[in-house]
Amino acid sequence: MGLYARQAAASGTLGLVGFLVAVLGTMLLAGAWWLEAFAVPYAAHKAPALVAATPTGRLLAGRSVSFGVFALVLFGLASVRARVFPRDAALLLIISGVIGLWIAVVPGAGVPLAVAVAWMGTWLLRSDRGGQVEPPPPRRRR
Repeated sequence: MGLYARQAAASGTLGLVGFLVAVLGTMLLAGAWWLEAFAVPYAAHKAPALVAATPTGRLLAGRSVSFGVFALVLFGLASVRARVFPRDAALLLIISGVIGLWIAVVPGAGVPLAVAVAWMGTWLLRSDRGGQVEPPPPRRRR
């Protein structure tokens, strides 16, 4: 929320949509983690083949979308356009959204997201500029 608050005016509608979808995805992901923590152990006892199977099809797609994959790409694009955070950190956020498609099946697929958010958060804490950032001036077309 702090990342969005810092660039809300500069990121515009794209930033707002990315932020809202990211919040929704995070809430859905929290539900998935609850399911894994409490329901999966019971299912592993009653139906071990179900738990041992690698997620595919709808399950994989649902988990990926719930993770907010598209939200990370949208928020990253809005961050690049807003020019508030370091450009490389915003690009890493976009990349982490694309890599997030495989978060359910590839160990370590969430690392780029963690690095991007930590980078942006550290930049935010160390930044001596306080308050809201104004929208950047329009870019001149060549």
